[in-house]
Amino acid sequence: MKLYCDGDSWSVANNKVGNVMGYYLAELMGCEMENYGHPGKSIDKIIRSAQRHVLLNKNTCYMIGIGQTARFDTSTGEVVDIKYPYLSMQSEREVETVRIHNFFDIDTNFAKQFIKWFEYPFLEYQTLSKLVMLHDFLLFHNVDFIIHNVGFDYAYDLDYEFGKQWIHEVEKRPRIINFFNDSFHSLMQKENFKPFNYDAYKWDGHQTGPGHKFYADYLFSKWQQIRLT
Repeated sequence: MKLYCDGDSWSVANNKVGNVMGYYLAELMGCEMENYGHPGKSIDKIIRSAQRHVLLNKNTCYMIGIGQTARFDTSTGEVVDIKYPYLSMQSEREVETVRIHNFFDIDTNFAKQFIKWFEYPFLEYQTLSKLVMLHDFLLFHNVDFIIHNVGFDYAYDLDYEFGKQWIHEVEKRPRIINFFNDSFHSLMQKENFKPFNYDAYKWDGHQTGPGHKFYADYLFSKWQQIRLT
């Protein structure tokens, strides 16, 4: 059995972090880890990658980490061969991910207007709608999986009609966990696991090995509970 791991840079190892959550979780589960995450990976690309893998592979369980919401994909029309240490990536005719702050390099006024249109609560709830569809796709294909939040806690705003709808849908799906509390970042703050680059980025920074190990234990416990239901 293999453990498919995906996400952005918070799910990826480097020489300052060492082993990451997927490595430790695979150890606990007795699986071989395959890490498809890479820095800056958008949520849409994470979802497409997981769906493609499910359709082409068997004997795999899936740990899908969802990070930064403010990333958008645009077509490059080119074959992109992504190479990054510790990763198992496929070449594909794919997309380029653009982050909201990239727009400030192009047109400051447009960037400010864009941020007004796509405020974070909206982006978060839009993400939840995509995760509900991903959850149901994985369930349909009868694979073992967990979808978790490697970012910060999402807003729990039941007065926001669009948000309320998707909050309720997520709460009905136990394999989507820790989006409103106990996200990766909030747990790290609660347990005082400081990022290795804390001085530069505070809690936006990237975690160390011990933090990843703690979070892997948390995910393993959650996954075991889900399997018993």
